[in-house]
Amino acid sequence: ISHTFENSSFIAVRNFNVTLTVIDTVTGCEARTSSPVEVFPEVRAEIEEDINSGCAPLLVGFTNLSQGATDHLWFYREEGTTTVLESTNTFFASFDFQNQTDQTRRFEVFYVGANGSGCTDTAMTGIEVFPELLATFDVNPQRMILPENTVTITNNTALADAWTYSWDFGDGTGSTAVNPGQKSYASFGTYRITMVVSNGDCEETVVRQIEILPVEPEIDFEFSITEGCAPLTVNFTNLSRFADPDTYLWNFGDGGISTQVNPTHTYSEPGTFTVSLSASNDLGIVVTRFADVNIQVNRNATASFNVRPGLVFLNGDANGNQVSDEVAYANFSINAASFLWDFGDSTTSEDFEPVHRYSEEGVYD
Repeated sequence: ISHTFENSSFIAVRNFNVTLTVIDTVTGCEARTSSPVEVFPEVRAEIEEDINSGCAPLLVGFTNLSQGATDHLWFYREEGTTTVLESTNTFFASFDFQNQTDQTRRFEVFYVGANGSGCTDTAMTGIEVFPELLATFDVNPQRMILPENTVTITNNTALADAWTYSWDFGDGTGSTAVNPGQKSYASFGTYRITMVVSNGDCEETVVRQIEILPVEPEIDFEFSITEGCAPLTVNFTNLSRFADPDTYLWNFGDGGISTQVNPTHTYSEPGTFTVSLSASNDLGIVVTRFADVNIQVNRNATASFNVRPGLVFLNGDANGNQVSDEVAYANFSINAASFLWDFGDSTTSEDFEPVHRYSEEGVYD
């Protein structure tokens, strides 16, 4: 016969006395014999993990709920193999599971509990570890000035082709490509480029920031005339680029200013004037340019003269022609550098103070 002896104390040895009684059915005589049975305390292994699946690296803690064990052995191995990857003899245990492949890995975690009597029990649980994404990317350059506006995005994620991607370039556009390559931006600003990589079970987000600065204003202009007499009206043409049109400030050199894009200005007084134009971009960077050529405003000439004599008579000359006496012109003009006399008889002179004879009778203005 067989019998199962229990010892649920998990601590003390239990002793049992087994007695066999034999009776002679003819004589009624009986005999007894006894034998002691020693039952060591039971070891009952039981463990509980705080998580049974997740993305690598996956740190799992194990709680020991076993009873009767005084010695402890924890170890784990990959499912389907016999190679122990890590072990410990502590009461509680934790293991950091790695997976840098492109497939899910499954591990078996064992706990073996034993007592001083050599009794043991084993508990096992499974851990499922999804691939570690190791997401990263580079973007170059990270800072630029317009008109430079293109960056190169390089995906450096391990096993990059095995995963799926969602890119957000920070300007309302995106991509699902593994490697987006070059990306151009339409305007200056600070942009956050976000890469979200997924393997179906795990997701990781990486963010890089770039800055595109507006170009400094390129100030240039021209004007319609560089010299003339007062009052001198000059038209200015603005040839500037990359400037905020609301920030133009013209200084005409005579105290006059304008905020128009293409102003017109009249110089009332004579003098030499240096014109400048200032403007800024959206970041407030101000650039000022002075004209390469000054504007020269000259005083107006005032014509004044006297005629001596005012009355002359025609006389005959040696050839029988009629000719008047000489008329002298005294020049009292001011602010004049050149002269053109019109004597009223279809003849002219450029002399300062000419002398003229008339050949016909008349009144000449």
